[in-house]
Amino acid sequence: MRVGRGDDGNIRQRGRPEMDRLGYDQRLSTGLVACAGSLGVIMPPSILLIIFGIITEQSIGKLFMAGVIPSLIGALMFMASSMGG
Repeated sequence: MRVGRGDDGNIRQRGRPEMDRLGYDQRLSTGLVACAGSLGVIMPPSILLIIFGIITEQSIGKLFMAGVIPSLIGALMFMASSMGG
C-alpha cells in the first residue's frame, strides 16, 4: 500500500502546471514534483505515520514530532534547489 500517491497526484495536478506557466525548466519542475511527493509521507499529519504508529504501538504524537524536522529540512532543500536552478 502506497499512501503517498495522493500527495504525488495533488502536487502533480496543481504544482506542475503552475511551474510551467511561470517558465520553470521542464526538467526542474518534473524533478521537484517527483521529489516533493515523498515529503507527504513523513510530513505531519501523515496517514502513513498514523498507520505505522498503530501497528508498532508507538506514540503518534511523537512520530509526528519526529517528522517535522526532516520535513522542514527537505522543504528547505527543495526551495533552495529551485531558487538555484
